[in-house]
Amino acid sequence: RYKTSAGNPLQIHQLDFDGNGTQEAVISYVQQNKRYPIHPRDDIFQQIPSLKRTFPNYKSFAEATVDKLFPAETWQQARTRSVDTFHSGVLRNNKGESFTLEKLPNEAQISPVYGILVEDLNADGIHDLILTGNSYATEVLTGSYDASYGTVLMGSKSGDFTYQPTPPFLEGDSKGIARLFHAATGSPIYLVSQTDGELQLMSSSFVPNHSIYLAPNVAYAIIYLKDGRTIKHESYLGSGYLTQSGRYLSLNSNVKKIELYNWAGEFIEE
Repeated sequence: RYKTSAGNPLQIHQLDFDGNGTQEAVISYVQQNKRYPIHPRDDIFQQIPSLKRTFPNYKSFAEATVDKLFPAETWQQARTRSVDTFHSGVLRNNKGESFTLEKLPNEAQISPVYGILVEDLNADGIHDLILTGNSYATEVLTGSYDASYGTVLMGSKSGDFTYQPTPPFLEGDSKGIARLFHAATGSPIYLVSQTDGELQLMSSSFVPNHSIYLAPNVAYAIIYLKDGRTIKHESYLGSGYLTQSGRYLSLNSNVKKIELYNWAGEFIEE
């Protein structure tokens, strides 16, 4: 429903606008080079009843730009934050000097993304992504964001991601995702949580040669592959949306050796 851009960002303005001791938030957008409040008249009046005197009918409110809601001195006190993109993406680390936000494929943009799991799904030594999402927490006027059934994106050597046509078919208000390993087969099992829903389970055909546990003092591992490539695998203490996979590193037949480093960047063992 809402659109934004670098030139005309969506903005949220925060202040105790009606002086009742409670902070209110007014969201605004740009249409035909003018900034208007997003909220319908009845909704904003529930939070700021004093506006009823300023806009006694729907026509006067519909024509009002956001700066007409309150006096100029009030707006000067408001705290304003802007957002210029709603795209889901990855932050590319530019050799530790900066980060670049890169948009994921269009198939990953159809619904909000919450759960993200970085995994090498096809044992090619390249990180792939499993995404879960949807949101039923929206207001009635907006409607639920429920178009996603989960998304799998396969990584490439160039750093791009390609949509995998067969989705995981995760229904509902999906949120966090975490990985376990099957005790008998060693294959990964993915658990997906839902808001007010059942825990969903998803299996994988990929079976690593073996996996190793990374102790709490291990911050990252440098993985040397037989084809000459190296991979830096960071191991977090809490990395998902309200979830945390076990601190295990999956290894396949293409791995030559690994080196473990602590949080100070010091070598621990090989």
